[in-house]
Amino acid sequence: MIAINQLAHALAASPERSVRDERQAVQLAERAVQISGDQDPVYLDTLAIAYAAAGRFSYANSVAHRALELATHENRSQLAGALTARLRLYEAQQPYRDA
Repeated sequence: MIAINQLAHALAASPERSVRDERQAVQLAERAVQISGDQDPVYLDTLAIAYAAAGRFSYANSVAHRALELATHENRSQLAGALTARLRLYEAQQPYRDA
């Protein structure tokens, strides 16, 4: 499942356009979230990244809020901070790209 999530992240957030495949990223990320029982904020974060990459910003926003809620509940402050920053992008209709 970790490999599925990592591949989804790369396909959605790569700074290289030739690497990105938003449709495949969404499919893989949805699968990782499903397998995890919709309870892992890291997998939900990847799904939000994939939705935003595919231009589905309302979905990205909703999923990122769920991930932030879980990360905050689990005291994962670094992840919560990253999610908060990405939420600003999604609200501005912008995808996240890795540095």
